[in-house]
Order: sequence, then structure tokens, then C-alpha cells
Amino acid sequence: MQPLPHNLVVDGRFSIGRFNQPFPRLNFLDADPGSRIGHRLRGLRLKEWQAFQFSDGRFFGIVALFDAKLIGLVQAKVFDSQTGEKYMFEAKVPSFNLSVPDQILDSRMEWRGGDGWMAFHTHMARDRATVGFDLPVDGSAMRLKAQFTLDYSGVEPVVVCLPFDEKRAMYSQKGVAPVSGTLSVGETQVELTPDVAFGLLDDHRGYYPRLMQWDWLTCGGHLADGTLWGLNLTRNQCKNPEQYNENVLWVGGKAYALGPVTFDRTGNGRGDTWRITDDAGQVDVLFTIEVDGRVELNLGVFQSRYRGPFGQVTGRVAPEGIDPLELDGEIAMGERFWLKM
Repeated sequence: MQPLPHNLVVDGRFSIGRFNQPFPRLNFLDADPGSRIGHRLRGLRLKEWQAFQFSDGRFFGIVALFDAKLIGLVQAKVFDSQTGEKYMFEAKVPSFNLSVPDQILDSRMEWRGGDGWMAFHTHMARDRATVGFDLPVDGSAMRLKAQFTLDYSGVEPVVVCLPFDEKRAMYSQKGVAPVSGTLSVGETQVELTPDVAFGLLDDHRGYYPRLMQWDWLTCGGHLADGTLWGLNLTRNQCKNPEQYNENVLWVGGKAYALGPVTFDRTGNGRGDTWRITDDAGQVDVLFTIEVDGRVELNLGVFQSRYRGPFGQVTGRVAPEGIDPLELDGEIAMGERFWLKM
């Protein structure tokens, strides 16, 4: 961990490293691109989003507001591990319908449409984040509804700024926290209580290359004594992943760093597996897909091939400084992301 500078960009340069506090200001447009490109054109290359994953042991969901500048995406997915069903809402919206804040100490991001809404209030100055949504399920008369709070008191966030090259970088803040609130999936209503339910924040910005891609897996749960844990594993496009990555295991609020990982896949549908490992022997995780998810777009200059399945994880994670964590069938979600624009 490094001392936190006041802004993400200082004197035109990104503050590269890993930190354990939120940045007061995410001033991406102040970065020096090494050319005369103006703020407005520079902003079109900036990809920004906020997302939350959440689970109560039966349901595992993700809600996201994604501003890709040429187009925006509003997405909610909820997987019912008891029935094997997945419920989804997705809307492609004009980018100007999404206003991404430049900090998460006290900020809001939301979308409101003709038949639904989604809103995030990130209040990290008070160790809180709230999530709310009321959305129709695609192809159904059902609705997805929720209102819940993540309590980050005593949780060490992982805040990173990772380099793509000498002029471009990405930022992310992630963290796992207990959740209190309610979730409705059609007629099924669930009380989310902090002894069982948890959520993971993903606040993200980046001057990505024209071709964006990454692999990702996340999950969480509780140990036998009730201690909350969460896992984030990502293989992305950043330089020097041995030094610069965002892989981490949280246990009891403390973040334990992990090294770079690789994703190896077998099959191409339900029942196939992703194996995530590292060279140091600290990570050996098998993700078995139960329900797949794909989004493919070809709008000329904008092309996307996205895969976002839900499934179960088994295996072992053993960072330095803590006993190894044995994974034994917890619900997880993964992504294989490819976007060209």
C-alpha cells in the first residue's frame, strides 16, 4: 500500500499503485495524453462504470451502470441457485443518460427509464453504499426489486491505479461488505441480513485501448465462525501484472494481496469449467458454470462479445499472512469481456 495523493492525477500523471483509501477526486481528464487532444475528445475514450454484486446464499446478482461514451448500458442479472433460473434486465441507453461521479466519498449515479430505475449512492466518507432498483425482467411480466445497504465499517478497500502504457491507466475500487435490506424476484421476497448477505462494490474508470478485454471471477461467503470473506480475481491488460494487479482475498475486513492469475477454459456452455491459477501456488480455483450468459453486438465501429456466467467454485486460495481458504461450492460469477470501439 502507498500513501494516498489528493487526486488520482497529479501534474498530468497518474498516481500508479495500490492504496487502501478512496481518492478524494478521480480527475481523469487532467491526465496529459502527450498530444493536443482536448478534454472533450479525451473524455470519449474514457470508459466508466459502477457495479455491485450481491448474494444471500441462494440468490447471486449483479447490477451495473456502464458508460462507454458512444453507448450506455444498464444491466441487472439475478441467479437463483435453487431453481437454476436467471432473471435479467438490460437496456442500451444514450451515454448522456448516465452521469458518472468523479468521487465516491459522497456521490450518486442513477438511471431512470419509462418502466424502471436503478440508483447507487456511494458514501464512503461514512463507510456506506446503498443500492436500489425496480426493473422489469426481460421477456416476462416479473420484476426485480431491491433496496439494500452495504456497511464498509472496518473493511479495507482495495484501490488501484494500474498502467496500460506511459500515458494511459485504469482505476478501480473494490471491497466486500455485509448487506442489510430486501430483494424481490417476482413474487419471492427475501430479507437480506448481514449474517448471511454480502455485497461487493466495483467502481471503475479507464482510458482503455480501442480493444478492451479482461477475465474476471468474484465470489464470497462466510466461514464457519461467521467471518465474511470475498474474492476478486482479474486478468486484464495492465503492464507488469506481477507488480500491478487488483487480485485480493478479503477475510474479516482485511485485504490480502494475491499475484497475477491466468484463466484456462474447457467447453463452451453449461457444465464447462474455468480454472484460475497463479505461478506462486496461492490460487487454484475451479469455476463450474451452471447458467451461461452472452451478449454480442456488432454496430460497425462498436463491437462486443461478452460472456457472464454464474456457477460454483471449488479449490483453494492461500495468500501470505492467513490460513488457506478452502472453496466448497460457493456461488460465483465470472466474465470474459471483449469490446472493440
